[in-house]
Amino acid sequence: MNIIGNSFLTSLPLDSKSRDMVIRLIAVVLAYFVYTEPMIFAIFLISIAVSALTTFVINHLFKIELSWKYSIIFALAVTFCLSYQSAAHSAALFKALETATSQIVSSGGPDGIDANAVKSFWSFIRIVVILGLATMAAAAAWGATHGNDVSNVVKSFCITFFTVLGIQVISTVILGGNTV
Repeated sequence: MNIIGNSFLTSLPLDSKSRDMVIRLIAVVLAYFVYTEPMIFAIFLISIAVSALTTFVINHLFKIELSWKYSIIFALAVTFCLSYQSAAHSAALFKALETATSQIVSSGGPDGIDANAVKSFWSFIRIVVILGLATMAAAAAWGATHGNDVSNVVKSFCITFFTVLGIQVISTVILGGNTV
């Protein structure tokens, strides 16, 4: 039986460098997620365990062959539902930059800038970044399923992701403050 990640990644038409980049990206995302949201990560791990056990029972008890992909989708859905109910509704992406900009505006910075405009601007930036990353991920998934070379899309995704992550880390280090 193949390891889930191994069988999934080998099914994608990626060269070894792109595959290694995807594995590193997943590792960095998981490490960042564990550090910033340990409770949601714990919910995700429990959801994976329960869904894997449920898949195993269904496969053996009812002799229905369920793919591990359904277990992961179920675990993500359960995690989303439970984390939505328990997590604070505060965007962590660019939080230090938004706080610093708000402090500059509220302390008598540039005239004519409303505090709500600052919040709207950073919300717009977050939406653009997340939509861009989602579009690149969808393009890579579509290209991979249709047999196209997706190494350039994966490289662009990783460059964008690590640039955003770098901006987030540097702004938190320089400006300080809690980002969660």
